[in-house]
Amino acid sequence: MIKHTTGGLEKYVGDTEVVADKVANWDSAWKWFNDRKDKLTFTVSNNDSIIRINDGEMAMTFGWDDNVQDMMNRGNIFSRALMYIPVMGAAGGGDTMGILKNAPNKAAAALFIHHITSKEQQLKKFSMVGAYPSRTDIALEGTLLNEEDRANNALAWFPAPYKDHMISEFVKNVLMQQ
Repeated sequence: MIKHTTGGLEKYVGDTEVVADKVANWDSAWKWFNDRKDKLTFTVSNNDSIIRINDGEMAMTFGWDDNVQDMMNRGNIFSRALMYIPVMGAAGGGDTMGILKNAPNKAAAALFIHHITSKEQQLKKFSMVGAYPSRTDIALEGTLLNEEDRANNALAWFPAPYKDHMISEFVKNVLMQQ
């Protein structure tokens, strides 16, 4: 909702700290949620959301594709469930790796990253848990999300300092409000 109510997400790219001027209008996002609180259900996890879908409390929710696939495989969610990324966009796929600047063995860390991001290992990850590969050069079939939705509607996360700020501000300005 920050994207739609505050002028997009491009202005945050590359920032390593929260820039106060860039978040000054986030109150419009919190207002959007607060104005619709009677129509929204806030859940505590993907599993909580899936349980509420199964129980008929909700008709739609956000969820991680690999979590939903796992729940379907185990019979914990109805098999006719569908997933899509809405046209308004949604962030997902938070797969990131890095090497700490004070890591004692940077070469070993780099080797591990090379291994875990190889095509073979990414396909193994998909076959084992149904999670999309981190690589964009691997086409898949039999997924819950279609490639058109991913290409057109998936949003990248904004930088971590803003994500942390967003969470704390959302809690303070939406969840903690009556």
